[in-house]
Amino acid sequence: MRQFLDECYVLDTNVLLDYLFDYIDKNKHLQARELVKTLKKTASSIYIPNGVEFEVLKVIAESFMILRDLIILEMRKNDWDNLSVKDRLNILDRTRNDFDQLFDDIRKKFYPNTSKGIRLSIAKRVFSTLASQLIDKRLSEIRDDILTENKIKDQEEYLTEKISKKFSTFPPSVTITNSFEEYLKHTIFMREFGKVKNVGLGDLVIFYEILLAVKGRVCETLIIISNDYDLITIRESLIKNLNDFMNSSNNKEHKKYAREIRDLISSNVKVEKVNEVINKIKSSHNQQFP
Repeated sequence: MRQFLDECYVLDTNVLLDYLFDYIDKNKHLQARELVKTLKKTASSIYIPNGVEFEVLKVIAESFMILRDLIILEMRKNDWDNLSVKDRLNILDRTRNDFDQLFDDIRKKFYPNTSKGIRLSIAKRVFSTLASQLIDKRLSEIRDDILTENKIKDQEEYLTEKISKKFSTFPPSVTITNSFEEYLKHTIFMREFGKVKNVGLGDLVIFYEILLAVKGRVCETLIIISNDYDLITIRESLIKNLNDFMNSSNNKEHKKYAREIRDLISSNVKVEKVNEVINKIKSSHNQQFP
């Protein structure tokens, strides 16, 4: 089988989440697992940008914090410490039945910059595993022991280790640190220089990190695997805006730099969907071994 020595792959945040968790969407989980298995057979490197790992850990933390606030609020409203076991069970049952609405109410009020989807699925799963531990505990024990923020740190450490064992990371020379200041700095650059609108800040930073990796010759071509359109939008918008910049600028050096970046993005950064990559590799394999 031909080894794609000049091609490397990058998993976007949504694909990595689908790979890690089987309860968000079972079909997408199986597809993501098939993708990784297929890619590893080609000996191609699979990279997880620092920005993608940061986004995944952020989603996990936000899911847990919304859940924590939801549970504590419901218990306070119902005077949890003074309830019988039967009444506590009823509270947990009502919380389970109304979970979607309760979760969304907390999210919109205290975490307005988050979306529901994946966070709701993760919070539901965590609640189902924790519910039985809450019955005989006082609210202070639930808040300080069971729902402590150390649970987030434990999960983050577990996922970080799992990601590092399964995938590659970019060299430090091209990796953006996960400090807020660094993310903000590069996001401003992407927004001001590329004028890319209507996409998330995280996706802008991830694309910029991938661009740095290509410029740093980590791989000749980096193929981003994503099931949404934000990274496609960023790529197409940057190419268009760089073309506009070259047409309007009178500075030869600036135009030269813009042309280099445009050509690099056009030729060496691709965005493909999960099923497209799987089918492409399987087709290539079948042609070589009919």
